[in-house]
Amino acid sequence: METRSRLTFCLYAWGANSYGQLGQSHVEDQCVPWLSDGSALQDRTARAVGGGGGHSVVLTGSGEVFVCGQNHKGQLGLGHNTDVLTLHLCPVLNHKVANVACGWDFTLLLTGEQ
Repeated sequence: METRSRLTFCLYAWGANSYGQLGQSHVEDQCVPWLSDGSALQDRTARAVGGGGGHSVVLTGSGEVFVCGQNHKGQLGLGHNTDVLTLHLCPVLNHKVANVACGWDFTLLLTGEQ
């Protein structure tokens, strides 16, 4: 029986944080790397991250999408346009997401088998 060790996921972020895009539950800018609130990602493996003008996206190994930050144009895909200060799971129409890209006020998700 093979035993696999689990990687511990930690998200460090810094820079502008006007909309909560660093996922740290506040909107203060950070000038040094700071541990973000990764509780939403507990027991998950991160595969990719993306960032737009004021929002961030984390893609997990199982194809889930977590988002935070500016959402005035609905770019977080949560069904509202309120900014989000910590990572939240984004419902993606029951598709496994393979890749993510972000622009200033939009997010693109590529779905499909991996």
